Amino acid sequence: MLNVLIVEDEEIIRRGMVKTIDWGAMGATVIGTAADGVEGLAALERLSPDVVITDIKMPLMDGLTMLKKAREEKIDAAAIILTSYAEFGFAREALRLSSVDYLLKPVDENALRDTMRRIGKLKMTAENMASGDNGATSVEGDGAHENEASAVTLADWDALMKDARRKNTYVARALTEIIKEYATRTSIEGLASRLGVSASYLSRKFKEVTGSTYGSLLAARRIEAATTLLHGDCRVYEVAETVGFNDYKNFCLVFKKYIHTTPKEYIKSSD
Repeated sequence: MLNVLIVEDEEIIRRGMVKTIDWGAMGATVIGTAADGVEGLAALERLSPDVVITDIKMPLMDGLTMLKKAREEKIDAAAIILTSYAEFGFAREALRLSSVDYLLKPVDENALRDTMRRIGKLKMTAENMASGDNGATSVEGDGAHENEASAVTLADWDALMKDARRKNTYVARALTEIIKEYATRTSIEGLASRLGVSASYLSRKFKEVTGSTYGSLLAARRIEAATTLLHGDCRVYEVAETVGFNDYKNFCLVFKKYIHTTPKEYIKSSD
């Protein structure tokens, strides 16, 4: 169950979100609300929610400032930005803060449900790996077309993200896309278009900062998630679909390149 904090200065919207959205169907529950960024930051510190849904423009402290201060205090709740201001500048700043999504008012419940589902999967995967279910596996290999080595432990992802945030905002956003959206049909071309930069620029900077290509790290993230899911009751083709592979044979090929064994052999060796 995901614990949610709602930070919204308009009382009718705040109450409406609490009362009218079927949070239970999303595997979530609202544990608190706040009417401005100051109250929101205090609630973040006090409640430690899994998710904070926040408006941007609020009195006393706006949503983006609240999130910046929360990040500075190492509060790592997933953030969903909610606003009626559809300018790209707001979206770009939200993405720089590694927010999970950027939704316009009035909230589309289906879009919110999809976002909450992604957050839930990410949380479950992180908890499994933190408990040691992934065997702290370090692998090397490539994506569908690349051959550079890539370690995929949680510590490596944290180090990559820290370095990217220091060196290049766009690369940090690309890493966020890989880490959080790996199961979707993500691409560096699509991301570059949304960020307003060229794909060639983003590709070049990504390789400079991380030492790997976008495709290589995306494949690594998907395979990392797959090694956790294969310990459960899902069938191999279901795991392939869950982590973002539409083609079962391609999943098996990429898995073997990273893990040096087939998914079925991996399951047997883990029993």
